Amino acid sequence: MALRSQDLIAADAVVYRFPVERVRVPRARVAARRHRALVRRRRLGLGIVALSIIGLTLIGGGTGGSAAAGDHRPGHVVVQPGQTLWSIATRYAPAGVDPRAYVDRLEALNHVDAGVAPGTRLRLP
Repeated sequence: MALRSQDLIAADAVVYRFPVERVRVPRARVAARRHRALVRRRRLGLGIVALSIIGLTLIGGGTGGSAAAGDHRPGHVVVQPGQTLWSIATRYAPAGVDPRAYVDRLEALNHVDAGVAPGTRLRLP
């Protein structure tokens, strides 16, 4: 049963009329809202990707370099016939290290003088 304003007994009663029609929002406004939502989602996605890259770089940064260096520079080397301390130093010295300093470190670490015999096992610095 519907209530009409005439059926109300109190004279000071107020009848509110609520809109029954759907409010039409201009298409431009709807498009702008969708665009802003899309931009927010893209920014959020890019932020997550950036933080993931930074986190993985900080966590896994040390493992990649040490594994590559470990593959090229063993802890020991056996002197082959015809090899000298100089040839070992030029082959196993890290990039940017002077071979003369590396030869000095090889001699001090292995307690050898200028020459080494084939078959000698040398510890690398």
